[in-house]
This record gives sequence, C-alpha cells and structure tokens, in this order.
Amino acid sequence: MKIKIAVLVCYFLNCFVSFAQRSAGNSNEPQQVRVSDFGRLIMLFPDNYWENKKNQIIKQIGIDEFQKVKTYSARENIPCQMQLFCEDKDGSGKKNLDSLKKKQEKLIVYKIATFRHIDKNGINRGEYCILRVPYNENKTWDNTALWDTVYFVIRKDVVSNIN
Repeated sequence: MKIKIAVLVCYFLNCFVSFAQRSAGNSNEPQQVRVSDFGRLIMLFPDNYWENKKNQIIKQIGIDEFQKVKTYSARENIPCQMQLFCEDKDGSGKKNLDSLKKKQEKLIVYKIATFRHIDKNGINRGEYCILRVPYNENKTWDNTALWDTVYFVIRKDVVSNIN
C-alpha cells in the first residue's frame, strides 16, 4: 500500500513538473504587439553593442535567432521604406515623419525578447524589446518593399501587447 501511494505521489509530482516546464516555455512564445512610437527604434549599433546583453537574449531566443537579430536589425538590412532617412527607388530622400510613423503602425510585429541595455560605461539605459517583422504577414504593407524577416530593437515603454 505504501509503495502504491509513493508511486502515485511521484507520478503526480512528475506531471506537475512537466506542466510547469511547458508553461514556462510558452512565456517565450512570440507575442504580437503594438508600437506607439517607431521613432524610438535603434538601427545603428556600435561593434560591441551586443556583448554585455547577448546571454540574456540567447536564453530567450537561442543562438541562431540571436545571430539573425544582430544581422537583420542593422540599418543596412532594413528596407528603405521602413526608414526615415533613406533614398527610395523613386529617388525621394527623407520621408515625412508623421506619414512614416502611421505607415509603420500597420506593420505586424512580434516581441521575441527583452533585455536591459547597459552601455559601455556601465550606465543602465533601460529596457528594450526585440521585435520580429516577418515579410509573409506584411506582404501588402508596401508593394516595393522586400525582405525575409527584419528585427527592430526598440524601447520597451513604447511596446504594448495586443489582447
């Protein structure tokens, strides 16, 4: 009888731990979010920008996606149509800031990670989010813009969940 009770207790503990692990894993699922101010995007990164934050980011998204973030969040890899100062194919330069922001608000974006930005002098610059911008879900956003997936790095206080 004691053995049966011990086996049942172990079984229920195992189920509880398994459920807790699955629930914890879901917290890192990408969440569709809304951005209130795309003017807070970072697109220029110094060479050592990622060094003191990579571990906290890799824990959330893994090394492969972290490498993609480093590459596809840089200005040169983000379509010109998403940038304020960029010459479009039609030769037009600087865009109207308000028009661009309204257009950017129509992008479908997903929060995939958050991190604390500590600069090279040890100063806490706040919380930031990494947003994934998949092309397939944004095909109609701009007929001239083409990309696979780009990533935005932006202050956390301008990002909110869509319920």
